[in-house]
Amino acid sequence: MSMDSLLLTTGKTPNEGLGKDVVKIITISALFVGIALLLQNSALRARFLDAPLLREVLDTAGTPGHIYWHALLFVVTFSLLIGLGLPRLWVSAIAGAAFGTLWGTLLALAASVAGAAMVHRFGRTLLAGLLQRRIGPRLALWQTRFDHNAFWWVLYMRLFPLSNATLAGLVCGACRIPIGPYLAGSLLGFIPLTIVFAIFGSGGAKGNFYQVALGTLLLLLTVGGRKLLAPVFRPSESRKASEHSEMAS
Repeated sequence: MSMDSLLLTTGKTPNEGLGKDVVKIITISALFVGIALLLQNSALRARFLDAPLLREVLDTAGTPGHIYWHALLFVVTFSLLIGLGLPRLWVSAIAGAAFGTLWGTLLALAASVAGAAMVHRFGRTLLAGLLQRRIGPRLALWQTRFDHNAFWWVLYMRLFPLSNATLAGLVCGACRIPIGPYLAGSLLGFIPLTIVFAIFGSGGAKGNFYQVALGTLLLLLTVGGRKLLAPVFRPSESRKASEHSEMAS
């Protein structure tokens, strides 16, 4: 279940949710297979990856100082964009394409956490009133959960794949979660899909279908793991409280 479906009444059955996850996985995998096919052509590769702006932001060749500068520029640029609503998973794919899987994962995590801190601030200040008006009853439910164990519920929100990370951060800010548990839960929860999309990005940029296949496998495992973790994160009493709140609204 995504963050959107936790906050909004959708009426979807578990099978419908699983079906949508499968469609998303197929779509994402097909996208990166297509990118890998396109970038195997040297002319297309030069056209799409050799633009001046991309060279300036993403070029990782040269001296160590040159690489470190571009890594810092990447984190600063994309943390700002994530803070403004850019999906962090695509940032992870870009990082994988530019820096490879390992460093791409680390840099994407840094940008994601910094961007999440910005979103938390927006939710705590500028957008708190709007969120209260739009999802007031469900916001109260999350406030109760966060009061009980903020880190645990932030981790829950972040671990569940294919959710709206920006909306999750705004809710956390509106509920005034302390920044420490919020960032710790976000960092740990971001790790699985950051690795997956960094692999996708690296494989797509290199035209490496084995990496794309590995990313697909890991994405399937991540989605499957969500089903196993749901009872751990949401025991029966929390589930009943959620259902009661949704019925009342």
